[in-house]
Amino acid sequence: MPPPSDAVVLLHGLGRTRRSLARMERALARAAYRTLNRTIREVFPDVVVGPGLMLAATDSRRYAGLNDSIFRFSPVWAKQDDLSRFHGTNERLSIANYGAMIRFYRRLIENTGAP
Repeated sequence: MPPPSDAVVLLHGLGRTRRSLARMERALARAAYRTLNRTIREVFPDVVVGPGLMLAATDSRRYAGLNDSIFRFSPVWAKQDDLSRFHGTNERLSIANYGAMIRFYRRLIENTGAP
């Protein structure tokens, strides 16, 4: 399933405090962010990529002390009626979404290993 032409991709979880804003600035300047950004644009060419805020807790908070470049991103396209199923009854992905995730992660691995 291709993303809608007006889609915007937000990399969540950065910038809730002054300290995390500073961490976000450092992270966005690193090669890891540039690789992630490039991969998103290669696999989903019609989207705009930018940092965003995430108010929910994720397991990645356990790793914050290990690395400043933690990006909470998943290449999933959700419609309004899909949102209530996240972590709920009948949670699932479409076959097209699953295929897009596989393409994304394969490309990310390829880009990460590239010189």
